Amino acid sequence: MSAMPLSNRAICAILFQEETLGKFVCNSCSRTYRSAQGFSNLINHLRRFHPSYEAEAETALRETNALRLHIVDARTNDIFRWVLLVVMERLTFSFCERQLVRQSTKMTDISEKTLTRCIMLLHQHIHGRIVGVLPLKFGIVLDGWTCGGRHYVSIFAVFDDSSSHPSYARKDDDYFNDLDRPSRRFLLLAFSPVDDEEDLGAQSLFDLIADTLSRFQRPWESMLFM
Repeated sequence: MSAMPLSNRAICAILFQEETLGKFVCNSCSRTYRSAQGFSNLINHLRRFHPSYEAEAETALRETNALRLHIVDARTNDIFRWVLLVVMERLTFSFCERQLVRQSTKMTDISEKTLTRCIMLLHQHIHGRIVGVLPLKFGIVLDGWTCGGRHYVSIFAVFDDSSSHPSYARKDDDYFNDLDRPSRRFLLLAFSPVDDEEDLGAQSLFDLIADTLSRFQRPWESMLFM
């Protein structure tokens, strides 16, 4: 499936520099244009002097981006919205191929195969990020609850990251400082349904923690407390 073409707004953001409000300078030839509303003047310039502007914009977007712009094309945005919809609403992956769904959504069509591939790639990316962020030593916090008669348990890694937020604390005498630490991070490692009452025992929780640590390439000795 081919990618959606860049919008005029995105193309102009890539190929022009806004010098002042409504005044744009072409990055290729330094010609200056005013465009208070819309992008017709800028697009007309590109069509006249830079006929391959669409390809140039696509190339600039894919490369290192010397202009330091972060532009998400329409197709990528639509794929993200499909993933968000299916995951957050707990829908089947084939949901995106239903005719009525496609007629009722403003997002471009996507196949079940493409959606599945994107979700798996996202999962791999997040897994890699967690492995990279998770320190060699950390604590474990378990959280369990019941909803609709079904039991769930989640596992969080807990550690301090002083580089991410400044530390501060309230001065109340009846307030525990360790409850309010912006540097403390809670990283969700596992979220698992418990289908059998027998799985609520200590051995089952031990096995779940061990499997989770192994999944993120950490030995049991990494756990400082629970």
